[in-house]
Amino acid sequence: AAYLAPEVVNAKPGTIEDLVYIDYSKNDVFAAGMLAHYMLTNGVEDAFATRDPEYTAVHHPHYSAATYNHPPRGCPPPIADLVWAMVNPSFEHRITAEEALARVDAMIYVGDQWE
Repeated sequence: AAYLAPEVVNAKPGTIEDLVYIDYSKNDVFAAGMLAHYMLTNGVEDAFATRDPEYTAVHHPHYSAATYNHPPRGCPPPIADLVWAMVNPSFEHRITAEEALARVDAMIYVGDQWE
């Protein structure tokens, strides 16, 4: 549950008269980005962790650019940019799985000549 996208975590249940549609189409990308961020920080830091000892991702669905913990400085910019694009709290600005794959393919094609 910790890696559910904000639009899924924040969804309010509907009623029979007022059905709610929850768009899960970018949830897996969000979860993969959160996992990638976790691996880039060697499991030390969650992508949206706060310094609050009561913090848990499940109980802190207020993801924002202001609370994003960037990957370590040694992380190559294209990878850091990809991870941010995957965990962007804005559904409209978060990339799709196909777009993430295209970026990875481009990085593989270019090799270590990212600059």
